[in-house]
Amino acid sequence: MCGPSLTPGNHYFQTQSATAPDYILVLEVNLRPSVQRMFGRKRYLFQQDNARPHTAKITKTWLRMKHAFVLEWPASSPDLSPIENIWRILKRNMAQCRPRNIQQLQDYLRQEWEKISTAV
Repeated sequence: MCGPSLTPGNHYFQTQSATAPDYILVLEVNLRPSVQRMFGRKRYLFQQDNARPHTAKITKTWLRMKHAFVLEWPASSPDLSPIENIWRILKRNMAQCRPRNIQQLQDYLRQEWEKISTAV
């Protein structure tokens, strides 16, 4: 069932291709506050794929300046990414939702995302 819940992380829906400066802005607005709420001053490891905005020199410089530890990721290896399992869960859970517009789709996605347990 599609319904509300709460999560410590921010959500961001990207509707078009992003440049490195766009990506940095998204990180600044979403990643940093989420990391602060979830980890405080504890160390964390940030994972991203090798998309051009993620590997751009200005992005790498920004991440270093913000003391973000980034997991090195082999090129062309989506099958190794743990997020692929999450996408499968999200897709399965979303199958019962019938959004009538983009806003409702985003709301349902947020709600289903928040229901996914982070327990190991």
